[in-house]
Amino acid sequence: MTQIVIGAAGIFLAALLGGATGFGFGLVAAPSLLAAGLPLREVVAANLAIALLTRLAAVRRLRRHLVWPRAARLIGGGVPGILAGLAVRGTLDTGVLKIGVGLVAIGAALAIAFRPGDRDGPPAGAATTLAAGAGGGFLGVTTSLNGVPPALLLTRDRVEQMSFVADLTVYFIVSNVLTLALLTATDPGVLAPLGKYVAFWLPLGILGNQLGIRAADRIPYRVFRAISLGVILTAGCATIATAL
Repeated sequence: MTQIVIGAAGIFLAALLGGATGFGFGLVAAPSLLAAGLPLREVVAANLAIALLTRLAAVRRLRRHLVWPRAARLIGGGVPGILAGLAVRGTLDTGVLKIGVGLVAIGAALAIAFRPGDRDGPPAGAATTLAAGAGGGFLGVTTSLNGVPPALLLTRDRVEQMSFVADLTVYFIVSNVLTLALLTATDPGVLAPLGKYVAFWLPLGILGNQLGIRAADRIPYRVFRAISLGVILTAGCATIATAL
């Protein structure tokens, strides 16, 4: 029961953040589930599955804000990024990779915060968007920071907050489906333990995600931008901390 209660609180807060910013679910959910005493294998599966299901419940609400060409490019880059991450996962020094990625995330977030650029400047091109999707796919498999590269791109382009959330929602749905499929292909029993928790956690996850989306639709853009950059900075710092 203690695991269920601690996990439920973590899932609710993670889904609230994910709904409000479009990313950051794993940043809250993973440490919460680990603190509840779940093994890492179950934490990874729970993060992917519950984040996927909560976002599926939000697609209908967000569909009118979705910018399909941009979302498609993020997804198009994300698929090979995930495959590349799986291919090299066992050969990389993950500690060094996490430190490097954390420093890059912190540096990029600070650069965007203090040098915001031209509000009316052109958005990132197709190649840059594909690269951001690929970076997210690769880092999702290797460091769990799959949201950081796409979020940096959308923050840099000053994307309106509901389109920001909508594009990332679709990107994560496709990424999570692919990653779960590959995980179950290599570890067929990986999703079995979720039966003990999903009935308790999923309703709270859906509620938190919906409340977060409602908040994103109402908060001023400057506040949304500050929250997004704050989540990226926190993710970078947390990633470095896990490597030390």
